[in-house]
Amino acid sequence: MLTNIFLFIGLAPLLIIIPLFFVLLNLLIFGLQNRNISSQANLKVGNGLLLGMLLGPLGMIIRLFQSTKLTIERLTFGILRFFLVLLINNVIIIAAKSDLVPPVLEPFFFYVIGITFILRGKNSFQFSTINKKDLTNIKQKK
Repeated sequence: MLTNIFLFIGLAPLLIIIPLFFVLLNLLIFGLQNRNISSQANLKVGNGLLLGMLLGPLGMIIRLFQSTKLTIERLTFGILRFFLVLLINNVIIIAAKSDLVPPVLEPFFFYVIGITFILRGKNSFQFSTINKKDLTNIKQKK
């Protein structure tokens, strides 16, 4: 019984550090991308940031459904991007089994790069936002 308590005390910092790491990773990757999606679609930027930070890829899917219309062309490109990421992921798995790359690279690649590329394509790491002032100036110039 006493060893279980000491084991828990030793692992307790990991119970705090690992979730904080994922929240920070979600904020940097999915939160900032949701902020970009929200600003382009004139949705609330703060809600997009929170969706990305708390829900990660699921928050990005929710925000994309709110901001864009699903067409056959976009769906087809998404499916093709999915197969491309699977192919690259399989190459990474084979390289990890032959000790060419560290094994942690495969889940990290899929979570950070793969999911964002599948969902957004060429806009995968576009983090900038559009101010509403700039948006009205662009509309007036047209």
